[in-house]
Amino acid sequence: MKPWVHIIGGGLSGLSLARALAQHPQLPGPVIISEPQAKIANDKTYSFWFDEFQRTLLAPEVEYRHWSLSTSSKHIEHNGDRMRYGSRSALSVYKEAHTSIQRHSQITLNDVELKQAPEAEHIFDSRPPTIDEFRIIQSFVGTEVQCSKPHGITTVSLMDNLRAIDTGVEFLYVLPLTSSRLLVEHTQFTTQAANLDYLQQLNEQWLQQSFKQPFQVVREEKAHIPMGFESTSNHWGIPIGTRAGMTRDSTGYGYSTIKQWCHHAAHTLVQDNQCQPYQSSKLHDWMDSLLLNLIQHRPDSVPGIIMAIAQGLDADTFASFMMKTEPLDAIKVMQHAPSKPFICALFNKYQWI
Repeated sequence: MKPWVHIIGGGLSGLSLARALAQHPQLPGPVIISEPQAKIANDKTYSFWFDEFQRTLLAPEVEYRHWSLSTSSKHIEHNGDRMRYGSRSALSVYKEAHTSIQRHSQITLNDVELKQAPEAEHIFDSRPPTIDEFRIIQSFVGTEVQCSKPHGITTVSLMDNLRAIDTGVEFLYVLPLTSSRLLVEHTQFTTQAANLDYLQQLNEQWLQQSFKQPFQVVREEKAHIPMGFESTSNHWGIPIGTRAGMTRDSTGYGYSTIKQWCHHAAHTLVQDNQCQPYQSSKLHDWMDSLLLNLIQHRPDSVPGIIMAIAQGLDADTFASFMMKTEPLDAIKVMQHAPSKPFICALFNKYQWI
C-alpha cells in the first residue's frame, strides 16, 4: 500500500511535520519518515522570539525580556514588551517528536537512506543542502558550561563585540540558561566556512577571561548554517526546512517558521488532503539579499547597519522583524537603516560606500 505521506529526513523540519500530524488521532493513511541517522541528541539549541499566541506551539524552555547588541564603541539594550526571546534544546524537541511518533499507530520512522524519490501521495523533502549551495555561511561553535557559582548574567547577548573581518563579520552570543549555566557561542557570517577550531578557541579564551570561578564544560555544538540557500538540487516532493528557505537568509533563525508552517501544513493535509509549499515574503527576501551582498562585498559596513537598525527600532519591532513576521516591520527597518550602503548595494556600486 502506497503511503499517504512520506517525509524524507528526520531533522527539525521532518520531525516537526511528523509531530504535527501525530496530533491528529486518525490520519487519511500511513505516514513514513526516512532518516538514516535517527537519534535523540542534545546537539543544537533553537532560539527564537515569540508572543503569547505562539507560546504553546514553540514551547520555550527558557525565556527572556532583555537582549543586547554591541560593538567596540556602542552598546544597545532592548526590553521586550509583547515579544520574548525564547530558547529550547534539540533534545527536548527530538524527545517530544519521537514520543508522539511512537504513540501513533499510523506513523513509522525508518532508519534508511533513500537513493531516489519515494512513492507516496504527498512527499516532503527535508534533505539538508550541501555547503557549496550556501551563498553566505553562518559558522558557529557553542560551548555550554556549568559554573560553580551564579554567573550573574541575565541579558541575552545577541551580538556582542560585533566586528568586521576579512571574509564577513564575527560576534559573540551569550545565552544564560540558568543562574549558573551558560551557552557561549562565537559566530561568523562569511563567504567561506569558518575554522571551527578557531571559534572554539575564542570560546575558551572568553570563558577564561570572564570567570575566575571554576566551571565545567557540559557539551558543545557546532554547525555551518546557510544564509541564502542557492538551490541547484531537484526536490523530491515539497521542500521543507532549510531546503525550502524557512531559515532566514539574513539571520539564520528558522525554528519558529518551521514549527508554524508544519502546524498549518498538517491541518490542511488532514482536512483537505492538500498542502501548499512554503512561500517567504518577497520584501524580506529582497532586503536579506541586499544585506548578504554587503557581507560579501563590504563587510566593514555591516556592523554599523545592524547597530543603526537595533537603535532605531523598539524591542518588539526589532524582534518581529528578525522573525520576518510583518511587512510593516520591514518598512520600519528601511526607515532606520543607513540608506547609502543599501542604495549602493542595489546598484552594485560597493566602492561608493
